Amino acid sequence: MGLALNSIPFGESAVLNTWKDKVNDNLLDRILYTKQLFNTLFGDEIIEMVNTYNSLCIYLKAGIDPFQFSEKINSLDLNTENASINQTLWKIPICFDDKFAYDLPEILIEKKLSKELFIDLFTKPKYRIHFIGFLPGFTYLGGLNPVLSYARKSSPRLNVPKGSVGIANEQTGIYPQQSPGGWQIIGQTPLEIFNVNNQSPSPFKSGDSFQFYDITINEFDLLTKKPLDWNNYKTRFEC
Repeated sequence: MGLALNSIPFGESAVLNTWKDKVNDNLLDRILYTKQLFNTLFGDEIIEMVNTYNSLCIYLKAGIDPFQFSEKINSLDLNTENASINQTLWKIPICFDDKFAYDLPEILIEKKLSKELFIDLFTKPKYRIHFIGFLPGFTYLGGLNPVLSYARKSSPRLNVPKGSVGIANEQTGIYPQQSPGGWQIIGQTPLEIFNVNNQSPSPFKSGDSFQFYDITINEFDLLTKKPLDWNNYKTRFEC
């Protein structure tokens, strides 16, 4: 399977690569594998690469012509069929108590679901991190059960607490800092998802997976008082 991408100059010092494929885990794996290949082939010409759901932007070092670079990419015939991506599965606790789940009662009424069934449906999947953006450390997670899909709020909240877990259509994500936001808030994690004072502010990367598990409000309070060791929440694997 070829790359099936289109590469064009993007400003004076970048190249934008886009895929027309349907957004799913397979496309994510191909984009991330392509990112690895480009780093191997052109690492000495690249400052940084940033991916989204269906694109990969390459920021070039000074003196590298983006027109020539995009032509070089378009001439490639690279096979990504057997892409293998090293990733981490993160087990993330979430409390669905009414204290944190501001929008959950409305969702349950609209969806005609019990809270127990909602929690079961929400915590079963493994959610892939497609990319990180909006806020530093904000993870755009794909894989939400379509039964739980719910539109963004028509009027965003001015203040969403740090650690809030939200739903927006068929996405979910965690607010790493207190900020305005329009996602439907269904719970909160006690873990500090992003800390600018750490050597590595966020342990997550595109391609990793989250799996949430339900905790009580007492467990939530206990975890907020414990030193955070991410080794207790991760499993390495290759797909």
